[in-house]
Amino acid sequence: MPMSDEFKNKNQISDSNFKQHSKLSILSYSLGDFIFQIFAITFGAYVFYYYEVELGLNSWLTMIGFIIYAIWNAVNDPLVGYLCDRPFFLRKNGVADFLG
Repeated sequence: MPMSDEFKNKNQISDSNFKQHSKLSILSYSLGDFIFQIFAITFGAYVFYYYEVELGLNSWLTMIGFIIYAIWNAVNDPLVGYLCDRPFFLRKNGVADFLG
């Protein structure tokens, strides 16, 4: 059964509803992420140095620890995300129940 023209016109999204972002705006977000990535890479490189050289931990134990942590995050993060998104955490006004 074909859709009526009225239904099509109501549910169409026009291009005028979307705002074009400026190149400066895109560049500023990219620069912020770049700086964050520099800190993350620096920390990642230094944490292995710290565990292996300063603490004297075997590199295999360090790797096993990071693998266990990654598996834990693969299970735990979606579970916590699902529990936080459930509506029983919120009252009618949007304040979380555990905040009082």
